[in-house]
Amino acid sequence: MPWPKILHRIDLNGKRFGRWVVIGFAGRKNRKGGSSARWRVQCDCGNVGVVPSDVLRDGRSRSCGCLNKELARQRIKHGHDRRGQRSLEYKVWVGIRSRCNNKAHGLYSYYGGRGIKVCSRWNGKNGFANFLKDMGPRPSARYSIERKDNNKGYSPSNCCWATHHDQMRNTRHTVMVLFGGRRMCLTDAAIEAGLPYKVVHGRIKRRGWTVERALTTPHKTDLRLAKWRLLLIAARKALSSSHASLIVEIEHALGWW
Repeated sequence: MPWPKILHRIDLNGKRFGRWVVIGFAGRKNRKGGSSARWRVQCDCGNVGVVPSDVLRDGRSRSCGCLNKELARQRIKHGHDRRGQRSLEYKVWVGIRSRCNNKAHGLYSYYGGRGIKVCSRWNGKNGFANFLKDMGPRPSARYSIERKDNNKGYSPSNCCWATHHDQMRNTRHTVMVLFGGRRMCLTDAAIEAGLPYKVVHGRIKRRGWTVERALTTPHKTDLRLAKWRLLLIAARKALSSSHASLIVEIEHALGWW
């Protein structure tokens, strides 16, 4: 005959769990798979209840319900976290805190994992209210929060609203160059030079050209168009000139090939 199983009760008397304070043992209650210890607890607001031991220790119960009511009132106060109707600004605020504080977040290694933090002003009790006051309303769904310096955290002085197009000009991998006496990203420099970005990038990365040469050398497609223009000019002139002069013009144009 097997020995009876001895149950060891963890003494929780006097311990605090959220707003609950354990004031005494309330016996055991049988349930599927065994029995669980139950404890008489008192909330900071004065209400008394009975809560299972595992529910207390797992954090599934933190108050008599007054805590949830207070949190609900705080959410209604700013009106951005109504159930099923979270505002764009509130979603952004939740997102930056999750990426920086939650190790289970899929992007944590790129943010919190490399030292990017949310400032205490945006992380405290009135964190969202301060965030909204500092950032202002999000212009539209096309905008999201951008850090001006990607090696610094989220704070009023380092953040602004920006479109995805603008943000792609300010990443850790953005190539910055000096062109025309100004520092700018390679994309903007290519636009100013009137050249395709891929052509300029390939000249610098694959061919080893200097930035100045890559941005000031015409693209060969443009050269071909210029040659065809010369041929057209020659053809137009031929309508009112001799054949000899036409040949000279064509030969001159072909000299560009």
